Amino acid sequence: MTAVTESGPALLEKYINERRMELAFEEHRYHDARRWLIAPETLGRGIEKINVTAALKPGKSPHVPYRHDKAVYDYTYEVQNETSIENRTWKDKMYYRPISRDEINKNELLVQNPGYE
Repeated sequence: MTAVTESGPALLEKYINERRMELAFEEHRYHDARRWLIAPETLGRGIEKINVTAALKPGKSPHVPYRHDKAVYDYTYEVQNETSIENRTWKDKMYYRPISRDEINKNELLVQNPGYE
């Protein structure tokens, strides 16, 4: 990592991005997004995929079995929204966790977190 010279909001932004990259696929992002109150921008967005298409160039013979070769195929890359797998939404009530009914029953002064009534 290069030397960090930023301060204030720029430093926080650099830290958030570094943590996002360093801990990718380690299941920290959801909790970090809640902690930094950036969940609506990061967790509520949809999933995107890239559709890659290979077209045989004129006068070229296809590889059998197929293998990637830019000398034989012209490739196009198209970003598409993927809605068939999962539709993600963020609701601000998710900054808090619901309190279990057992815990509320143990203490009559305890009330459920907002949005989970």
